[in-house]
Amino acid sequence: MIFLIWLYKKYLFFSQRLVLYLSIAALADTVPYMMGTVGNTFGCKAQGYLMTYFDWTCVAWVSVITANGYRLIKEEMSYESSESLFHLICWLLPALVAGIHLIWDAY
Repeated sequence: MIFLIWLYKKYLFFSQRLVLYLSIAALADTVPYMMGTVGNTFGCKAQGYLMTYFDWTCVAWVSVITANGYRLIKEEMSYESSESLFHLICWLLPALVAGIHLIWDAY
């Protein structure tokens, strides 16, 4: 999906870029699941952190896509001016959530 978006330049519109960001987060989300069983403590914590982080980034980007779609339909406006704010929220907030689990040694 990421390659097709890049190939056909489908990242020019805001809604298409949102799908691109979700695709990047989903691609990164597959990495810890493909790591398999990690036996040592550091590897287990790293895998748990990555799983939690990228799962939450996917949820965050889906929430942004949903909110943008709702606003487009209901108010005929877009959140395009808030794109940089969405990047901060969707990439940093999951890091805080996953970091809390890491601090509490919940992995």
